[in-house]
Amino acid sequence: MSTEQTSALLELEETRSLGPITHLPLWSRFTADKVVPAATALLDDVEQTFEGLEAEAEPSWDGLMTPLEGINLRLGALLGPVNHLLSVKYDDELQAAYDEIRPRYVALSSRMAQSRAVFDAMVALKNSDGFAGLDVAQQRILTESIRGMERSGVHLEGAAKTRYEEIQQQLSSLSNDFRTNLVKEEKDARVKAEDAAMVRGVPEPILAAAAETAVEDGAEGATAEAGPWHFIVNGVNYVAVMNHAEDAGLREAFYRAFRGRGTSGDLDNRPVLEEMLRLRQEEAQLVGFAHYAALSIDAKMAGSVEEVWSLLAELEDAARPAAEQELEALTSYARAHGIADELAPWDVPYVAEQLREERYAYDTEALRAYFQMPKVLAGLFSLTERLYGLEIREVDADSVPVWDESVSFYELVADGEVIAGFYVDPYARPGEKRGG
Repeated sequence: MSTEQTSALLELEETRSLGPITHLPLWSRFTADKVVPAATALLDDVEQTFEGLEAEAEPSWDGLMTPLEGINLRLGALLGPVNHLLSVKYDDELQAAYDEIRPRYVALSSRMAQSRAVFDAMVALKNSDGFAGLDVAQQRILTESIRGMERSGVHLEGAAKTRYEEIQQQLSSLSNDFRTNLVKEEKDARVKAEDAAMVRGVPEPILAAAAETAVEDGAEGATAEAGPWHFIVNGVNYVAVMNHAEDAGLREAFYRAFRGRGTSGDLDNRPVLEEMLRLRQEEAQLVGFAHYAALSIDAKMAGSVEEVWSLLAELEDAARPAAEQELEALTSYARAHGIADELAPWDVPYVAEQLREERYAYDTEALRAYFQMPKVLAGLFSLTERLYGLEIREVDADSVPVWDESVSFYELVADGEVIAGFYVDPYARPGEKRGG
């Protein structure tokens, strides 16, 4: 371990902030030049620690499960913030740094999940008299850890084990490609309009943002009133255009652009998905399941794949009659008002909005003034405080590390003591922040 690696690891593992809540990453330190040396040093250290744990593999909670938890916490404390930043503050250099260390991290994760020595020690603890002395949470953790290792192919040997590890590497890479493609496409994708008639009905704040984007794209003098308008293809703009744009052509263009994300050029995710499906099927069969759905369900509350399909069928039977009635009502309204004889997918939200406004005097844009972010948060926090007796207070922006200036942090206080905290990052950042 070099001095540079040791220094970088120490710097990134310092997680105490200036505020009263500990364990918050100092986000500004997680830069591309620090990630590779720090992660390299961490993986060296963790591998050595895990080898020692395997050699001893003591079948007791303190001798086995506690050290395992410590290893996972260390990995999560460093690599978790990197993954988070790639989701909310994407950067090509940071992505390249993570890609450099990801294969080794995936290999270590597979090795830990497939360690026969650790698995046998867990099973021995589960079957020992000491199991009854564990609390309910500890028993659950141990039981699920054993099941998780079984799902991860702990029983595999030889070529099958090697192939499983290869699949994990490929799936990690493909999953990363899928997410990155969507972020990159949102950064550049646009639906453009120059004619004012084409954007009639679109809310003014959306038009103002589209004009700002047009200016950023090089259209000088663009305004919300006169255009041109360059709409970023994201969820906020999609809902606004689908619900309010009078022009069916604009709605159709936005519908196709939004629904067609990840289907063109170098950012086409369809081959990625096809390969992921193929690999997941092979993965499931390697560890003894008929297909990936069965493997996935094994870790969930549903008892079987058949139970899931049965529930979905029940939901469809219950919901379909009402949905058909609603579609009939929307179609009749569209015909009566000359909007369309038959509803296309991009017509349905618009017609539904028009029908709501006419029948119930309900206008989503008129309600916007009552649901501004500060008011929504204040109402939510007030309700939470009344229900649970908790105080929720915002922390001064200078005392808590954040990844973007628009992010805020809140503390939960019970009986005068800070018991938890959470970030709020509500705004879209095209090209930086993944949807959701």
